[in-house]
Amino acid sequence: MKRAFLATLLGLTLATSLDGHAKDKGERGAGGRSGADVAAERARRDTGGRVLSVQPPPQQDGGAYRVKILTPEGQVRYLNVDPRQDAKGKR
Repeated sequence: MKRAFLATLLGLTLATSLDGHAKDKGERGAGGRSGADVAAERARRDTGGRVLSVQPPPQQDGGAYRVKILTPEGQVRYLNVDPRQDAKGKR
């Protein structure tokens, strides 16, 4: 009984970790950072504000993330940031 419980627990742990790995696959850029991380960092750096949230692009094939920023002046702004582009807008 104890073996069956441990085997089930191990199986669930492996299945959960593999599922998470499959979801992340393809979303990691250079340096292992996700597109959302890159978009948030770029928005923070460009505005000097604080990142409140990051929403994924509407399509599965990538695109711009919607980043919600609190500016140093206290205003909330939304920016569309494509992490595949460099700071000059080139891919």
